[in-house]
Amino acid sequence: MICVECGNPQIKRLYSEYKSSHITLTVCPVCHNVADKYIEYDRVLLFIDILLLKPQAYRHLAFNLTEEQLLAGLNGTRTRKYNSVFRLFIVFILFDVYLVWAHEERKPTHTPAMQTVLSQAVYVQYLFFIARSVCETGIQSFLTLLLCQIGTNWGSNAPYVNIPKHLQREYSSEVLLMVILVSSSIKLFPILMLIWPYDASTQSLFIINIIAFITSFEAITMT
Repeated sequence: MICVECGNPQIKRLYSEYKSSHITLTVCPVCHNVADKYIEYDRVLLFIDILLLKPQAYRHLAFNLTEEQLLAGLNGTRTRKYNSVFRLFIVFILFDVYLVWAHEERKPTHTPAMQTVLSQAVYVQYLFFIARSVCETGIQSFLTLLLCQIGTNWGSNAPYVNIPKHLQREYSSEVLLMVILVSSSIKLFPILMLIWPYDASTQSLFIINIIAFITSFEAITMT
């Protein structure tokens, strides 16, 4: 666990629970603030703070929730350890497929390859756009992860007290993947354009992609 205010990775627990069911939130010994105020927040408030790019919200989601999931799955299967990242990846892919598919169908002109795809049965088109989205998201996430680990030595110097030594690197990678996926979710906002269509949808998508890149960079920098 880490302090969402100052990033102190030496937090052993976020709260203490007593026999009377009374709960006391842990205070960070470094900054003297509550280590993680978001454990008492509603998820809607957490979502709003993530949209506002508040570093505390990103640290809570990426570090503390991920650590809780990882530790809970140590005695389970490997898939269970990555439930949060896996679920987020699936949701992102499903929305991205719908968005890209609708965007391609609305284009006035298509390349010969895309014309061939769009002339196929619906399930073939669906499989194509799923494969395309998985490849694009996977490659982008992998390259970002690789650049951060090589360029900034991400996660190699943070002694997370609750994580076994042999899982420190693995945990850091999962944290970074969570940050990448959450910050990239802004790319799904053009779904609103399918409800309220705009004349310049192509330019709008380009702007959204630029904003998504800036958001991802800022989120990685904050965490």
